[in-house]
Order: sequence, then C-alpha cells, then structure tokens
Amino acid sequence: MVADKILQLVVKHESILVVADEVTSKDKALAIISLHDQLSRANKKSDIIIINRPALNIDKIFTENEVRYTDEIEPVKYVVRIDYSKTPIEKVSYDTNEKDGKISFYIIPKGKNFDFDNVEYNQIGSDYSLVLFFGQELDLSRIDKENKTLSKAKIVKFERQISGQNTNTTIPQSVIETVNVKNNESYCAVVTDIVEQVDTTIDPKNAQRLLDGHLSYIGLLEGSVKFDTDNIDIIKYLLFNGAVMTDAINNAYFGKNQQNMNIQKKLMHNVKYNTDGGVLWSVVTNQEIAAENIDKDFVDTNGRIIFAISNEYPLNIAGYELEPNNIKVIVQSNNTEKYNALKIAEAFGGRGNAHCASFSMQNVQPIDFENVLFTVLSQLYGISQDNNESYPY
Repeated sequence: MVADKILQLVVKHESILVVADEVTSKDKALAIISLHDQLSRANKKSDIIIINRPALNIDKIFTENEVRYTDEIEPVKYVVRIDYSKTPIEKVSYDTNEKDGKISFYIIPKGKNFDFDNVEYNQIGSDYSLVLFFGQELDLSRIDKENKTLSKAKIVKFERQISGQNTNTTIPQSVIETVNVKNNESYCAVVTDIVEQVDTTIDPKNAQRLLDGHLSYIGLLEGSVKFDTDNIDIIKYLLFNGAVMTDAINNAYFGKNQQNMNIQKKLMHNVKYNTDGGVLWSVVTNQEIAAENIDKDFVDTNGRIIFAISNEYPLNIAGYELEPNNIKVIVQSNNTEKYNALKIAEAFGGRGNAHCASFSMQNVQPIDFENVLFTVLSQLYGISQDNNESYPY
C-alpha cells in the first residue's frame, strides 16, 4: 500500500511528471497510462517521459491507448504575443545592457499609439512540482539537460527491489521519497492506490486498464495466479468501478482459436518424457509458431493439451520459442511434495507458485532446451538425463 504522505503529495501538486527508466511489461505500461489519464481527469498537468524507448509490443500499448510520451523535458520558454490586427507594428528590436544585466525591447507601432491591452504573456514548456519515477536508475540529467526544470521538484521513486542489485541516483536522497514495490505487487496495484485518492471514482476505461495490467502481472494469463487478500481487494475495487473480468478469463483459459490449436498439436508431437523422474516436457520452435501466422503476443502459452494428457506425470513442462532463442516456459507440478514448480522457475528468474510457474530461457535454442532444463533438474532433484525417451503415441 502507498503511504498516506505520498498520496497527499499527489493530491496537492498540480503539475506532475511521470517518468520511467524503461518499460518492459504490460503491467508497467498500463499503470503509467492509467496514472497519466487519471491525473489529467483531475485537471492536473501530466506528462510522460520514458528514458529508454520500449520494445514494439509495449510501444503498441501506448499507441492503442492514444497516449504520447517523450524522452526529454521541453525547456520552459516565455512568449510575448501581440495582436497584430489590433495593434499594427512597424518593427520590434531588443538590446542588452551588460552593466545591469537587463534586456530592453523596442516596439515601433504603425501609428502614434500602442495598445498594451492587446499584449499577452504566456509560458510554454514544462515546469513540474512533482516527479513520479517508476524504475531503478534515476538520472534526471538525461531528461533535464540544463538541470533547471526539476531542480525544485519533489521526487517520489517507485522501485521494485531486485535481489543483489545496488541502485544509484544522481539526486540527493533528501529530496526523494522511495516506495518499495514488492515482488508480488503489480505496478497497477500501486497506481490503483494513487488514483483512488486523486478522485473518488475511476473511469471504467481506466479501471479496465488497471485490471488488465494487474491480472497480467499476478499470472492470470499464464494460469498460475494465486489470489491473496490484497489481490482480491484490488480486483473487487476495479470491478466495482466498471472493469470487466470476463474477457481476461476467456483469453487466459478458453482462447482456443485454430492457429493456437495447431501450435498445441505441434507441441504434442515434440513431447518427451523421463521414466525415472516422472517428467514430461515439450518445446515448440519459433519456425513452427511462425508457420501458423500468429502474433507471438497472442500465442496460447498454457500448455493445455499436453498438460491435460499428462496427469499421471508428477512434473510437466511446456516451452514456446516466441522469439528466436528466447523460450517461454510453463511448469506444472501434479505432485508439489515431490516437485515445486516455483522452485524450478526461480532457478531461471521466473515466478508463480508451487503448482504452476513460468520463466524464460534467454539465448537458448530449442535443440539445447533439454540439456539446459535437466542441468537444473539434476541440481534440484538429482534427475538423470539418461532415460529420456520420445512419448509413445
């Protein structure tokens, strides 16, 4: 939960900059978009800066939501506008005085009189009083080149702690409030706390964004969701404000279009098993997925078919090479006392629960999938790779 003093800052300030060092997940993208939208609805000035440009699939989320972001602050400028139709001007010039450090403007009108009522003074550019930063590395010099626009801004840093990683910042600690985002907490959950305070109601479209991002992070789309009290409360709140969960559930558990069915069939033909360890696994290649002409973001990666026929095996693993040499892996344990799916996933930097978890194998080709997998299974459970066989159909 976000501390009250942080929420009060957001309510108090009228000009807010939302910054992220990088955006690599649907959860983080939708959290930033929803926060920006809710701040704008509360009549606050809100802009988004993303320091490192997102990948195409994440950039597409911003495009679909018609939200613009940039990578640098526009410097503050002051503009003097004169209504030329009401006050014709012959010439405008200026002169500087190095002695007193002042600049003088000279306006020669096309007549004897000059009407100052037709002169407007405007400020353009950005002048923020509060910065909400989502990420690890905070270096505002990259977005505020002259270090003037944000020199007096209050900065709140939302940081997900990564084990064993030290973070550095070029901003004095005295001007930063840090919110530690827990590993089991989505950015959308954090933003839900904030927008609930900014306004008493959330726009249904915004509530849907937050729900989709939250469900994506906690694992619903991978079939590994574990509902705790906090998750249920957030979902109930967003549903109350107009979000719909039906589509998310259908997409996660019933999205069996023809292309996905063909991919699952190919996965079945690649099944192998280990008789000693009671392990069944399969991997489908990038070429097999591409042959079905389906966007990798819409590949059903739940391993439904091989998991459905493998209840007799204590451990089942399905791999999908969504990009060349990048394999998305789903682990399902039918005997959590013997095999802990989360423990296996964590060895690869993944997440989930004891029954179902997921992770990615980076820079691994499908032909090497088995060797890499059994290196870990051997270390964790002493399973030998010697008795691996093709599945008998």
